[in-house]
Amino acid sequence: YKCQALDFVCLPQSLTEINDSVFDNCSSLTKIIFPDNLKRIGDQAFYACTSLESVILPNSITEIAYEAFSGCESLTEIHLPDKLETLGTYALYECCSLKHLSLPLSLTDIKSNALYGTTQLSRITVPDDHPVYEYVNGMLIDKNKKLVYYAVKEQLNEHLVLPEGMVENQRFPEPIITPTTKADEGHDEDISKEEIIAQGIVSKEDYEQLEAYTRAIFQRGTEIAAKMGLI
Repeated sequence: YKCQALDFVCLPQSLTEINDSVFDNCSSLTKIIFPDNLKRIGDQAFYACTSLESVILPNSITEIAYEAFSGCESLTEIHLPDKLETLGTYALYECCSLKHLSLPLSLTDIKSNALYGTTQLSRITVPDDHPVYEYVNGMLIDKNKKLVYYAVKEQLNEHLVLPEGMVENQRFPEPIITPTTKADEGHDEDISKEEIIAQGIVSKEDYEQLEAYTRAIFQRGTEIAAKMGLI
């Protein structure tokens, strides 16, 4: 934990589980050799290992737990094992250098926001005969058509293009509405207008009415604040 000079680890073959937070914030760690019989990587085990670029996991692993590789911002490659069953909440959170991921057939439980913040992840390979997931038009969805990850949305949210010539604290020409919904675990989860309507959370007509109310309330608040000299 926080061994910031540690750059290489070779784990013993007898090890079957990496406990929670063991290598948390080992920011110089660049190489790990995992044992062949490892079964589980615990919560935040490699949290914020910011120099880690490649992870080759043994096929014996069945679970990558909560925030296991969260904040590994230099990670460009991670091999998901052939026996992996569960990818935990925020497991790859803000692995913002990761561009491609391949899902094994065994992976049937991707927890909420497991891929959140992977802003460069533009391609996910899913076997045609996968029992739970498929990847269509930049969207990873499950067998119930529930959205798991939307590559285009992630990139747009992280890279909003601001109008030319804007300065700090300048008002946008019009408010930007960024809806969220409550995640199954942990934090709120980003969701787009299209996803809200597609999932039947509200109808298109109701969403547009709510959007109109939101803009009206914001405008009224802006006018009151301006009169009070607050903005």
